Amino acid sequence: LLASIDFWRRPDRRFPRWLSLLGVATVVAFIGFLAAYYGLFGDSTLAPAADRPAFTIATTLEWAVLIGIMTWAFSVGFRWWRAESAHGRA
Repeated sequence: LLASIDFWRRPDRRFPRWLSLLGVATVVAFIGFLAAYYGLFGDSTLAPAADRPAFTIATTLEWAVLIGIMTWAFSVGFRWWRAESAHGRA
């Protein structure tokens, strides 16, 4: 989140502002996951296994967080690499 806020506040040609939005969306998904995991939406993931449904929003949000972090990190790395390789050619 802090890196995404920094990308938004201090524009840099290497890191477009859409990276900030991706980072914030990942943090929102993480907060939603924590809320769902601890039962703030009504169903607790901490319930015994026999009482759990086959689909839970907590599991979906957990995967969204994982995919979001990996996508954000890959995107930042790719943009940085691309900017450095373009700078080296100039």
